[in-house]
Amino acid sequence: MKQRLPSGQLLVNLEALKKIEEKEVIEDDVTEETARATIPHDLVSRNNMWNAREFKSSILERATISIHDSNTIEIGKRIRDFGFALVKDLQDPVETFVQSLTSHPPRSTNYGNVYEVRQVAQVNNLADSSRALSPHTDNPYRDSVPSLQIIHCIEADSEGGGDSILVDGFAVSSDLSEESFRALTCLPARFRYIDHEKREVLQSTRHVLESSMITTNENFSKIRRVYFNDRSIVGPCALLDLKEQNSFWNAFTEFRKSSSNDRFMGTFRLSPGDCLLLNNNRVLHGRTALGASSGNRLLRGCYSDVESILAKLSYEESY
Repeated sequence: MKQRLPSGQLLVNLEALKKIEEKEVIEDDVTEETARATIPHDLVSRNNMWNAREFKSSILERATISIHDSNTIEIGKRIRDFGFALVKDLQDPVETFVQSLTSHPPRSTNYGNVYEVRQVAQVNNLADSSRALSPHTDNPYRDSVPSLQIIHCIEADSEGGGDSILVDGFAVSSDLSEESFRALTCLPARFRYIDHEKREVLQSTRHVLESSMITTNENFSKIRRVYFNDRSIVGPCALLDLKEQNSFWNAFTEFRKSSSNDRFMGTFRLSPGDCLLLNNNRVLHGRTALGASSGNRLLRGCYSDVESILAKLSYEESY
């Protein structure tokens, strides 16, 4: 029987949580349904982490849904389980879609409420160039990082470049050496973005990997959130000693090399009408290089908060 607090909030089953932590529940009994009832939604089963091979063989297909069959719940399931959802045949403006999906307008950032990515001659942002983009998460230089990124393809590169790259940050984290894992979860990093046009400096200090309070059960990831961007990284916190700073850079380099390794990078091509929704706290994204002479590729995107979707999913599955 579910217990409720006076406000209507669900009372966490601490006894069940304790049993999982102490491994009193045998592995076969810890179903995904049980896990989701007792741990935060941003912890995922290791069975749901994926690499490039699994992405190609099944994950991309399972995460894809037509706009005609989609709703907040179906999209939420895919984002919860795989860290992303690919919605096909979206014709509405991305801001209208996000409003209907989350019940909120897009979150405003230094890029505005909605941004466009297109190849231009004078580049202020690397995304507007023809260069490849290595896998990264967005906005780690903000104290409050947008946890949901939405990218709508309006027009693809006619020369065949600009394939999208997705990487499961949880899977990369679980593959790190013990020393690197410890460094990225314990040694704080500094991120910074300088906007000369707006005369603003956005900066934040945080761990590259935010670890979970649950670390004893092998069925669950030790990572709750990933903040990785090799273009906005300044370095480890200046208060760390030289040995700690060296440990940080070694760990950061290991994560960068792994996340750019073919073993983890899932690649596919966005077509006009495709809308990609990413858990920006889990899935890194990038792209291959664009055709040097083409400037027709156009994406429209915005940010929101993944809680807006997962909260609706949690209610639907609980009540």
